[in-house]
Amino acid sequence: MSRVDGTIIFYHQSLSNWIDNVHTSACNKCEMPVFEIYDFGYDSYASILNAILPNITMLDIMSSIQNKIDYTKFMNMAHSAWSAMYVYWKNCIPDELSDDPQKNINTYDRNDRATTNTNNLNDDDIGQYKMIIDIVFEILTKKVLEAGMQNLDIR
Repeated sequence: MSRVDGTIIFYHQSLSNWIDNVHTSACNKCEMPVFEIYDFGYDSYASILNAILPNITMLDIMSSIQNKIDYTKFMNMAHSAWSAMYVYWKNCIPDELSDDPQKNINTYDRNDRATTNTNNLNDDDIGQYKMIIDIVFEILTKKVLEAGMQNLDIR
């Protein structure tokens, strides 16, 4: 039921590849086994990445190398995109309101998160966004450094 076009390209990589790479890195950082994501989870990553990636500049990448990422800027984008995606899913698949995020999309926690301003999110939610943003910049930094190394001509 995903509503995302995974073939969109960012930095010579499809959105589907970005999702796979970010998800795998996030699992590794959290020291948990990599698991396959479907529908809602896929769209969660896709909405966040689709909001962040087209707005990253070379200056942002250089700032990240100096550990000066503007988290507020990217968290606002990510959270707005995730919230809109959540409301879409919640309206398309009406479930009972639940406490179990494994069984239901419509949960108290997600409703609270979707209606909370980014500045007022709890530490866990902020941590999740920061982790995704860090992973994106790690991937981009590696791409920039590899491109620079390929252009070096030592004679």
